[in-house]
This record gives sequence, C-alpha cells and structure tokens, in this order.
Amino acid sequence: MKRIIVFLLALSSVLTPVFFTGCANGDLPPEAIKEYPECSQAKMDVYRAIYQETGLNPVIESTYDAEAKIYTNVKVNAYLKVGFDHYYIMSQEEFQSIQKYQNETGIQVIYPLVSVNDRPTKEKNKYDANIYYQVENPKANTVRPKLDQNGNFIPNYWMYAVGSETTYIIADYNSLRIEGESGVSVDGVNYYYVYGRLLPEGIEVRLFRYAYYEYLKATDPEGCPSAEIFFKLY
Repeated sequence: MKRIIVFLLALSSVLTPVFFTGCANGDLPPEAIKEYPECSQAKMDVYRAIYQETGLNPVIESTYDAEAKIYTNVKVNAYLKVGFDHYYIMSQEEFQSIQKYQNETGIQVIYPLVSVNDRPTKEKNKYDANIYYQVENPKANTVRPKLDQNGNFIPNYWMYAVGSETTYIIADYNSLRIEGESGVSVDGVNYYYVYGRLLPEGIEVRLFRYAYYEYLKATDPEGCPSAEIFFKLY
C-alpha cells in the first residue's frame, strides 16, 4: 500500500496571506484542530481551493493513500476549513463598513462573486460560495474542478465592463480587490470583478468567514459571538 505523508504547514501560496489573530496553526486551541480518519478527493479539493484563493491553508497534515485514492489522518484548521460557506446577504451599511475596514487594515473580507448563470445547477452547490472556480460538469451532484495545465483552479468570477447594461445590479465597490486584479482586458475591453450583487433584500456577497469574524471582533466586540459558536466547534 503506497502512502504519501503530506505536511502543509508552510507551503508557498499564490497570494500573499495576511495572518489573523489565532489563525496560525501553532496558536490554535485544541478544539480548533479537527481530525478526520478519511477525506475524499472532493473534500480536499474544497480545502485546496480555499488555499489558492486566500493564501491560507485549512489543511495542517494529511496522508495520501495512492492505492485507495483517499486521504487519511487528516488534520485541519477549523477556523479556515469553513472557507466562504454559503452566499451571504447583508445590508448596504454593513457592505460599506466592511469596505472601510478593508481599506484601513489591508485584510480582504469580501471576494469576487460568481454570476448566478455560471454557478452549478444543483441546489446544494448553487449557493456554495466555496465553488468560485470552473467545474467539469455544473449539473453533477458532486462537482469536480476544471484545472489548468499547472493543476490550479480556474477562477470563474463574474466580470463586468464599466457602463455595461448589467451594472444596474452591481453594488458600488471601492475597496480592496484581490491580488492581480487591475482590470481584465478581453478584446480591448477592460472588465472588473463583481464584489456585490444588488437584491431587493440587500447585497449578496462572498465572505471569507475567518476574515469576517476578525472584522466582527474589531467593530463589534460586545456583540461578536465566541469562536466556538461562530465556527461551530462544538
């Protein structure tokens, strides 16, 4: 039986990560380290996608069983494994407040959206905010990522051109943009990623949940829930 032990404590990242209070593996309380006897490739894909997008790796350690094609003895950071959870709808006031916080701290909380038309079709996948990448079959029950020639996830972010007819449903965003985004040029037209979608009930966003928790602690320390409750560590 072939097994490969993988330690993921100090890998380089596509992005330059900002490490938050209590997020580094050495600082984690015991209850924030989750251990799983086995993890499927699909679950590990989710963790790797979070790592590629945020620069913070949920996986602390794992062993790959090449014969069974599964990961065993997996340890993960419970603060990070949640990733983006589901799409979130917030008020205009909170949307503006988070932008202000991002500008002041340099910590990215809000990440680009995927257009509704480009999301997987199954109900459980359609609102999964961790699926920000292109998938092989959007109609599949368990979606698998479509990878580039280097084995990386291919972002499937919603883009718009300034002045286009779709801008009426796009929330004004004047804050941090993900690294490398300074306008995406396609056929001579500059496009930008969408960070908020206007809905009657509020603004739909993708929130990196750990960063959002740090934002809540900084702006509303009295009302912020404990990490145990927020990340459902119980």
